[in-house]
Amino acid sequence: MDIRRSFEILELHHAATEAEARQAYKDIVNVWHPDRFYSNPRLKQKAEKKLKEVNEAYETIMIFLKNDDHDGSKVHKTLTHRSNTEIAAEVGTGIVLGVCSYISTKLRNIVERD
Repeated sequence: MDIRRSFEILELHHAATEAEARQAYKDIVNVWHPDRFYSNPRLKQKAEKKLKEVNEAYETIMIFLKNDDHDGSKVHKTLTHRSNTEIAAEVGTGIVLGVCSYISTKLRNIVERD
């Protein structure tokens, strides 16, 4: 995910700290957590999609901030020029998270029926 888009998703300014990023992440997760919408499947699905986007943005920002060169300027690597291995790992992680979310939803539906 592009670093600029990640900052937009978490509603952060470009000079945000790791602590500010963590707080912004927690705030947005509280708003969009799928469990808040358990009685409305349409909104729950929308929240799951939004939360995946927020998680990816948070990961991207934390990697970016950890690559800070400690003299006040950020490393200019924008994470848009990644190796095939990095892209494959990101795609694989997305697939695993999607499968886990699907299984979790199905199990929750089974438990709620009983």
